[in-house]
Amino acid sequence: MRIGHGQVCLQVPVGTRLGGYAARTGASTGTLDQLEVHAVTISAGNSRFAWLVADLPAVNTDLAEPLAARLAGSLRTRPELIWLSATHTHSGPETGCRPGGGRTPPEWHEQVLTAGDLAAGHALATEAPAELTIHTGLINDVGGQRSGALPRKNVPVTVLAARAHGRICGVVVVLPVHPTVLGADNLLVSADLTGAVRRAVTARLGCWAMVATGAAGDVSTRPHRRNQQPDELARLACLAADQVVALTTPPGRAITLDPAPRGPADLRRSPAAGNFESKWSAPIGPGRHFADPHRRSSMPVSGQTTSRCGSAQPSSTAAPEPTGQPPTAPNPEHPTDTHRPPSAAAPHHTLPLGQPDVPRRSPTPNPGQPPNAARPTQPRQPPQARTTGQPNQPSTAPPDPPPITGARTWSLYLPGRLDEPTPDATALRQQLTEARRTGNAVAVRTAETALQGAELAASARIREPRLVVSAVRLGDLSLVGFGGEPYLALEAALATEVPGPLVLIGYTGGYLGYLPTAAAYRTGAYEVHISPVAEGAAELAVREAVRLLGVSPEGGR
Repeated sequence: MRIGHGQVCLQVPVGTRLGGYAARTGASTGTLDQLEVHAVTISAGNSRFAWLVADLPAVNTDLAEPLAARLAGSLRTRPELIWLSATHTHSGPETGCRPGGGRTPPEWHEQVLTAGDLAAGHALATEAPAELTIHTGLINDVGGQRSGALPRKNVPVTVLAARAHGRICGVVVVLPVHPTVLGADNLLVSADLTGAVRRAVTARLGCWAMVATGAAGDVSTRPHRRNQQPDELARLACLAADQVVALTTPPGRAITLDPAPRGPADLRRSPAAGNFESKWSAPIGPGRHFADPHRRSSMPVSGQTTSRCGSAQPSSTAAPEPTGQPPTAPNPEHPTDTHRPPSAAAPHHTLPLGQPDVPRRSPTPNPGQPPNAARPTQPRQPPQARTTGQPNQPSTAPPDPPPITGARTWSLYLPGRLDEPTPDATALRQQLTEARRTGNAVAVRTAETALQGAELAASARIREPRLVVSAVRLGDLSLVGFGGEPYLALEAALATEVPGPLVLIGYTGGYLGYLPTAAAYRTGAYEVHISPVAEGAAELAVREAVRLLGVSPEGGR
């Protein structure tokens, strides 16, 4: 296995419109910390996976798709093995972060493509032999669920560590926490919590670090933060970094990419999979709650250092070596614009090996249905998800899968909410008044956001909401990316269906909006009000991810 890393800065001029907060007024007045684009490449045999993470509020398909097509040739891999994720900072430039997604502004479209190209090129140039280990546990006192009947106060975290010559040379941290320490009144450009944790981990481990945002749809720093100022950002980042470093101290579980690929029948749950200590201490029960092993870091909190971001400098701990023979060339018919109506000439669906599919027609809106009709009193049938496009498969499938495989559905149609009434804003204003009487800052903020969501709910009632679902297998490690804001429980739901370790990442390949669990639709939370998808849609996304991973109903692959 070979692993490489690269990073490039994004320059944000003064006067840039910032995204993330509907309540923000005013443009940027300066920079608190640099925004960056990070890239990590992992190769084994003739396969390569490239994962890019950008400090942006969101990335849309009009950005992720052309970047995958552009890098497929230079990285000698397939487009479905190239990911672009956003950290979802709320202090970065507005890039189309709205329900259903939007167009990337031209000035950011080209800059991010160029930065991604440079970062991925540096990662490829610095690839060197390394071992990949996975470490999981809980982060305390940093993030917690901001809605629900019994919100948890800690969050599960996954760390992928690249090790060479007996030491860690780089880490990928998947942190499922909204990077919203800085508030709507902040007008300084910042990567927020993600960037602060990245810098703190780098300072402690003395290596490169890439931090991605996991299933953070209902998770933020709200339960723990004391204020929304830069000093609080540094405090929370130090707490998180100390616990991340503590998780990497044990050897961890090695991810093996067999250079001699095995057939699909061999990729089943093995006894070795039982050695993986899951970050979830218990599977989902009827009450949808989890018990946590109260693991806490004993490392002292130290000061935070600020990283310097030069002009596209590569990160490396070893000299690069030539790679193996390039894999199959990318599909030249891969589309570059998923916002146009799908057609047979523009396939939007990439499947894992041996997974045929029958394309379904696009839904036809009901012209006689008013946009805000009342919810029907009859029980609704389970919603159905639909995908568009023809399967993108090689003409002759190899007998065995390579050690790294991937699949992607660019347009998974999910049930929308055009037939649902918008929330009662009058009642939510009363709830806000009552919360202010209590003086509880968390309750006040929760009530404020619930009212904001109700006032913006009409903008989320869109036709034919579509989600990007990506899946990659690195040996028996499964990575799933949703182009939206998945609730934390969806990762646990996936873990019960997929053998071996699994990580769910949000904000990847596109942006649809919030993906609440079915149970969350009875909470009246901000995330539910502003979500463009109906109850049960997130569970359909989970089903699609399981299908892309090629998992059988019996739990084997």
